[in-house]
Amino acid sequence: MTSFRRNAAAQARTVENRFRGGSLAALCVGMLLFAGVLTATPAGASNVFISTPDDMTVEATGPAGAVATYVVTATDSVDGPLTPVCTPPSGSTFPLGTTLVTCDASSAQGGSSGAFRVTVIDTTPPQSGLVRLRLEATGPDGVTWNFQPRSANDRVDGSIVSVCPIPSGPTTFPIGTTDVVCTVTDAHGNSAPVVDSFEVRDTTPPHLAIVIIAPQPPAGPDGITSPFEISATDLVDGPVPVICSPPLTSMFPLGDTTVMCTATDAADNTSSYSTVVTVEDLLPPVLSAPDVPPSEADRPDGAHVAFVVTAADLVDGNVGVACSPVSGSSFPIGTTTVSCSATDAHGNEATTTFPVTVADTSGPALALPANFTQTATGPSGAAVSYNPTAVDMVDGPVVPVCSPLSGSTFPIGTTTVTCTATDTRHNQSTGAFTITVQSAVTSTVVSSSTSPSTFGQGVTFTATVTSAAGTPVGAVQFRDGGTPIGSPVTLGAAGRASVTTSSLTVGSHAITADYAANPPFAGSSAGLTQVVSRAGVVLVAQPAVARLVPGLKVNLTLSARLTTTGGVPLGGRSIAFRVGNAAVCTASTDAAGNASCGGLLPGTLAALVGLGYTATFGGDVSYNAMSAQGALVTVLGVPL
Repeated sequence: MTSFRRNAAAQARTVENRFRGGSLAALCVGMLLFAGVLTATPAGASNVFISTPDDMTVEATGPAGAVATYVVTATDSVDGPLTPVCTPPSGSTFPLGTTLVTCDASSAQGGSSGAFRVTVIDTTPPQSGLVRLRLEATGPDGVTWNFQPRSANDRVDGSIVSVCPIPSGPTTFPIGTTDVVCTVTDAHGNSAPVVDSFEVRDTTPPHLAIVIIAPQPPAGPDGITSPFEISATDLVDGPVPVICSPPLTSMFPLGDTTVMCTATDAADNTSSYSTVVTVEDLLPPVLSAPDVPPSEADRPDGAHVAFVVTAADLVDGNVGVACSPVSGSSFPIGTTTVSCSATDAHGNEATTTFPVTVADTSGPALALPANFTQTATGPSGAAVSYNPTAVDMVDGPVVPVCSPLSGSTFPIGTTTVTCTATDTRHNQSTGAFTITVQSAVTSTVVSSSTSPSTFGQGVTFTATVTSAAGTPVGAVQFRDGGTPIGSPVTLGAAGRASVTTSSLTVGSHAITADYAANPPFAGSSAGLTQVVSRAGVVLVAQPAVARLVPGLKVNLTLSARLTTTGGVPLGGRSIAFRVGNAAVCTASTDAAGNASCGGLLPGTLAALVGLGYTATFGGDVSYNAMSAQGALVTVLGVPL
């Protein structure tokens, strides 16, 4: 048991606390107790002893402070143990700071008091601790985390936000462990670290992206390649290779093939994909339908038409084709649908249809006469008959229509006959031939009244035109070479025409008689050669007068007349006069055929005794030459 004296210090602390609380009376009591002024009981009386604990220091457990428990005992020397009463009682919640606890114990004989201090302090830092966060990397830089400073719980101050070396908000943490050490401090300066440990790991395997390709037909009997596409992308490493077994580029045969594909990133995270690739032949063969051009009907029931249809299968190659109607069948006129089918070894069937058209677009075949000639029977020509025929491949014989009609009178000349044959489908064929109606053949004979003839002699040419068709009528044109001899001469009743001319020059002349066609008679011509010789002339020398002139010269005047044998004067011709061998003069005949000139000859009249003179025409292209002798007379008319 602690006696009062032992509790003097406690009493003093109680006094101090109560003084701090503003209780002057308590201060006084405390001082008295401390000084030993006050005693529990008077001398000789019973003693009450109270025993209090030493001053206590208690750690706060909450904002209100802390619950403090203590034990205070009291004993009366007469009554024995007492129950002291303390304020605040044991088990109370003491606020932060120092609280004076006073205790009283009393008995019938008296009482005693005691005091001690309970100090509640806050030296406990906020509760922090290490928080480990495991984060999955979302990219090659790690992961971005919305970092927020963590709060710590303080017994006294409650929740306190820590202060961190990095700002709050999105923060990128690299792969690995990053410790963020923050500090939390309560109101009483107690600090504690708040550690957030960010462990960023790459445990996500690559993402496999699978693209299923639309079903493809086998490329051939060996199957297909690349049945699907697959790629892998890792959040950290980006694209990573995908390894498939068997490789997707290999040939996948018909049937089932198991494919295993894997992709592994740098952290050895692996993704895998397994599938069964089934290659089936589900495609039918490809039919190649022909484009059959329209066929021409060649018989009443149409035409036989041949065609070729092929089928190719990707797996089986060429396969057989069945068509109805079959190639080469007889197809009627019009359009017929041909149906064809082909089936491969896996039962895939393909069908197709195409039209076959048989048309009747050809006109009948015309059989026309060859071009022919017929002789006119009259001025209007001749009646001509002919017999064209036509046969159509579908309709058979067809009667052609011709113009001009058979039996018509065709004029002289060439007429084109046009024939048209039309079948029941209005197909036409047109042809033509010519009918030539020629005039009746004539024969012309020409004759000369005198051949050969002389220049200036009248010659009569006669043309006789005959024909088996009768006596020709019309006119004949006579020509000397190309020059007409007069106008055309009309044929007489006997078919004769004549022309007389005396203007033919000396030489050879091609005489023609041209009969001009006069329906129904054809023209004809005939010719002969007319030879014209030079004509003879008559030259008469007139008696000439000789005169003697002085100088022993004789003056002569000579004259002569030139005519045709028919007595026609020939003017413009040259006449040469000579006496003996001496030329006297030359003169031209006038229109009457007379020529006269004179001259001087040396000598005497006696010298000319017995001499005459000679007049000479030398001839030209039309007349022969001729000389004539003339007599010389004196002025007295006496011959010399």
